[in-house]
Amino acid sequence: YRAMDGVAHATNRNEIHISEKWVTKQAPNHYGMVSRELFRLAQAYTGGGEGWLTEGLADYVRHRRFEPQADWGKPDPEKSKYTDAYKTTALFLEWIEDNHKKGITLTLNAASRKKDNVREVFIRETGKDVDALWREYI
Repeated sequence: YRAMDGVAHATNRNEIHISEKWVTKQAPNHYGMVSRELFRLAQAYTGGGEGWLTEGLADYVRHRRFEPQADWGKPDPEKSKYTDAYKTTALFLEWIEDNHKKGITLTLNAASRKKDNVREVFIRETGKDVDALWREYI
């Protein structure tokens, strides 16, 4: 734990920094946040991956595997985009997993690690481009 702005972040030196103030006052048992940052280290994209997807996959793992009971709501169709990252992208990925292609998140993670074009993964795995999937989701 350390004094810092924000809640937590993973570094490219295989470190996780967590705000002592936030954890002690806001969420002393916030394992989901820790699991999210551990996943960020495991992603090991080293310069690969699109930022929105990188953060969305981390929140996907947090929500699907560690905090499935958490109600994250649904993105505002008037204001949200899949590229908003974090929970917006995570919820979109959950919907794709449930409605189009189980396992696509593993494929997207592997493609990001290899610096492949992830937009092609959506087409190959679902038969639709990511924009079409987003319109259907919203």
